[in-house]
Amino acid sequence: KENGQGHIRFSSGEEYKGRFWDGCLHGYGVHTFPNGDVYEGCWVNGKRHGFGVTTYAMNNKLIKCHKGTWIDNQMRFYGEYHKIATLHCRNRQQTEQRNFPSG
Repeated sequence: KENGQGHIRFSSGEEYKGRFWDGCLHGYGVHTFPNGDVYEGCWVNGKRHGFGVTTYAMNNKLIKCHKGTWIDNQMRFYGEYHKIATLHCRNRQQTEQRNFPSG
């Protein structure tokens, strides 16, 4: 089973770049969905868990950003939620990425 940093493409068109532990998404990672949505944040045993930034896309344009806490793969709205411009959200995500633990 995979441990450490890796990259995987799923048959669904989803893509993950980040940390693995015992073959599961675990630690910091970036998960991109076929529709353009992106989750950047913490994973525990294959589930989103901890701090993360989710950016939602519509017609290949980023339109909303949620920054907050996930528990057992469920989004909790304790954090910030914005309607944003593409550049603003991408810059925010890049800033947040530098603050995540390495797993």
